[in-house]
Amino acid sequence: MSSNRESDICHLRSEAEENVISIGFLAPHMIDRMAAIVSPRDFLDPCLAKLWQLMIDLRESGEDHGSRRFLTEANKRGLVRQVGGAGALADILERVPNHAHSEYYSREVARLAELRAIENATYELSAEIKNPACDPQKALHGFHARTDGIGNSKDAGFVRIGDVIESVLHKAQLPIDTLEREVAISTGYLSLDSLIFGLGSGKLYLIGGRSGMGKSALACNIAVNVAASGKQCWICSLEMESIELVERILSSAYQIDTRRWREQISSEEIAAIRSCRLTEMFQNRVWLTDKPGESFSSIRSKAKLRKSLEGLDVLIIDNLQLVRPFDTRIAKHQQLKQLTESFKSLAKELGIAVVVLCQLSVDSEPGKNQRRPDNTSWADSKRIIDDADVAMILHRESRECTKAELLITKHRGGPEGTIVFDWNGPYQTFTECEPWTQVPYT
Repeated sequence: MSSNRESDICHLRSEAEENVISIGFLAPHMIDRMAAIVSPRDFLDPCLAKLWQLMIDLRESGEDHGSRRFLTEANKRGLVRQVGGAGALADILERVPNHAHSEYYSREVARLAELRAIENATYELSAEIKNPACDPQKALHGFHARTDGIGNSKDAGFVRIGDVIESVLHKAQLPIDTLEREVAISTGYLSLDSLIFGLGSGKLYLIGGRSGMGKSALACNIAVNVAASGKQCWICSLEMESIELVERILSSAYQIDTRRWREQISSEEIAAIRSCRLTEMFQNRVWLTDKPGESFSSIRSKAKLRKSLEGLDVLIIDNLQLVRPFDTRIAKHQQLKQLTESFKSLAKELGIAVVVLCQLSVDSEPGKNQRRPDNTSWADSKRIIDDADVAMILHRESRECTKAELLITKHRGGPEGTIVFDWNGPYQTFTECEPWTQVPYT
């Protein structure tokens, strides 16, 4: 009985998927409407998924989606052979279902994909809870992460502008001190806050810099200031170990020369650190991970876990180039663009500020051409700033220079400008030394 039911479901899946492909081939003008409902990831059959992706690609490229063009490209990509030959492909393309049922078949593929995701998540949950040492909360979180978004495939996300206007007007009437009014999170630097309006929820911030310029130190300074304002911060370090990060944080907070961590800290200093209220704040509000080569999926799951536990207001990624790409087969600039798009989506999904540290290109290194870095200096991809709400570049003339500039090279909805800092390397501390000024970028 069970075997027959599984066979029926598989047949239903293949039939719906083949009908989607057939409609896309015979009625290309229906592709846009269907693609809003079903994506290639929803297909169970990998060959059909590739055919559907090809149709979407041809449609988005603006090329004439004629049958000859499609078949030529399908043959070039090896899809004709993968699907079983020209005869098998013709059987799929010529099913000739009723074009009026395009939405039905699209929703059917999406629905079956959601059922498959629930089935797989349930199987993994069942296997996980058989372990006597299983943590129930983490197991449940894992199940939620694997089934996230299910049930929304039929919702294209449309809202009436009238509803949004009412929400805006209601928010504008709230008193300044009302908790419902959204308040940006302070970076701890008044000049920077006045320029970028603090760290806003749902926004992506990029901080670029050459190696050794102090990006990680600035991120740690901001994390401490975020915690001081009562907010929760997670530093996801893919480069440094947690011990090194904490040494930098303590050096900045207690003015301890970083070189002394390699020597001997006095017992009085250790006692002071342990008893200080600042240390208690670090323990409760700043979270660290130091797993190298994390994927975006892993980071997203952990962010959701932190949000569901003590809460999460700011996520700092150190750094973008070390996050495992979605697809290693595509060009590096495409890999990074996919990641910044995903981090922007994560910021909006969880209602947090996401700060991502990035490398600059080699030609901006000191001793090369001494070029002042700008928006063409981002390593591997100049388009990663497309998804950022604010893009900043940390610049010092050399590693020995104690003056640092934070160049605001992109600010969506605000001014660009420069924040000038004093850099104290031994104490890993940036201190703003004068108000920000708007500067031209040439």
